[in-house]
Amino acid sequence: MHLFVTVNGQGQIDEADHGFNNITAAAPVTVQAVNLVPTAPVVAESAAVFGQPVTVSWTVSNSGTAPSYPAWSARIELLREDGTTAGSLGTTAIVLEEPLAAGTDYTRQTTVVLPLDNSLPVGSYRVRVSADIVDGQPESGEADNAAESPLFAVTLPPLPNLSVEGLTVVAAISPAPISVGGSLTIQWTTRNTGPVPADGPWTETVWLSGDLNLGGDLRLASYSRSDSLAAGGGAA
Repeated sequence: MHLFVTVNGQGQIDEADHGFNNITAAAPVTVQAVNLVPTAPVVAESAAVFGQPVTVSWTVSNSGTAPSYPAWSARIELLREDGTTAGSLGTTAIVLEEPLAAGTDYTRQTTVVLPLDNSLPVGSYRVRVSADIVDGQPESGEADNAAESPLFAVTLPPLPNLSVEGLTVVAAISPAPISVGGSLTIQWTTRNTGPVPADGPWTETVWLSGDLNLGGDLRLASYSRSDSLAAGGGAA
């Protein structure tokens, strides 16, 4: 790189010779900068489970020509197989005892918990690690600040499964006549058909529908349950 100095570049002064004598000769300058480059992170578990911890390790090298500042932050994300972000797994503060010299590297390992979310199906996922996420390092480039792990399998843990049984309307006449503004007694049983307990809270809602399809209907009442329902157990 080179340095130049220009004089009267905006033409504020009327000069006899407004030419190249207003520009100095080039002076060579060497600019040194950091460049943090992570390698592909490694997930220790070949088969991971949503809602459970996994161990992630990665290495970041300084491929630049100057030492880094001794502290920055790294972000860890979960990616779907198509590369879209499935969720943040948190940030990690990187604090070194001394600046990371040019041509050297460091290795970190941390434990993160995979999200348990209905929007995330069983399948293959990646972990992405990004270095210097707040751009606190004077780097020569930012395009190589992230790296992704190979695909690994993620499955669901054993989960509860709530279902409704025995929905009945308590009335002397069947089918029960319902008057606008009147009251109605309804009974049902909520059963957990899953292999593990269902720990509250959850909400149970009664709807009035003009057909057999739920949607766009009138909500009559909602009840919050905060108890625990054992596997195979039911509660009226």
